Amino acid sequence: MPSREPTADVLTEQEVGHFHAFGYVVLRAALSPQEVVELQAAYDRVVAGEAAEVRDTGTLNVDRPHEAEQAFLDLIGHPRLMAAMRQIDGTEFLFHSAQATHRREEVRWHCDFFPPHVTCKPMKVNVYLDSTHMDDGALELIPGSHLPELAATVFRHLGHYDPVGGGPRLRPDPSEIPRVAVETEPGDIIVWHNFMWHFAPLHRGGGTRRTIMLQYYRDPGADIVARKAIREI
Repeated sequence: MPSREPTADVLTEQEVGHFHAFGYVVLRAALSPQEVVELQAAYDRVVAGEAAEVRDTGTLNVDRPHEAEQAFLDLIGHPRLMAAMRQIDGTEFLFHSAQATHRREEVRWHCDFFPPHVTCKPMKVNVYLDSTHMDDGALELIPGSHLPELAATVFRHLGHYDPVGGGPRLRPDPSEIPRVAVETEPGDIIVWHNFMWHFAPLHRGGGTRRTIMLQYYRDPGADIVARKAIREI
């Protein structure tokens, strides 16, 4: 995947404000058509190695795909992505993990960290290799739920802990929860706080949703509390 130098400002001032206020921002057409094609081909090769599981369940999570395909490795340090995260928080973010997911079923409302959050500051990146739309596979978020007080309030009144499903969940039907669908086309990159409550509906017609998910954490520097929190994740 060829490297591209980002412009001085990848995000506008309003887009940076959108991230801090609502917890997410979308880098539209951040990847070139060539980069998208290379990622789609790399993704399909990785998933093909697990074809039996895909046939049986329709869902597959492949950890560390960057160890098998250069295109994933290039995405992790993509200059536009790195520049955007520096704009958002004024410092570097450290890569933690990557996963390629092949999914057909609905993803229930959940958050990746138990409210009201851990000390470290996570940043998640989603790249969808197929078009996603509202009620058709798009990532859906409760805007502002990256803020500890809102995330905890939602959990206290609408949530429960699911020891089988693996963490905090919400009881109401997804359609009853105020939310925003983050619609994307291949080449778009979603940057978001995965403190947030989020959900993903089925693709219409039973199609799959090819997703690359990258996890980063704010460089803790000399903060020994934040460094300890990241080590213990």
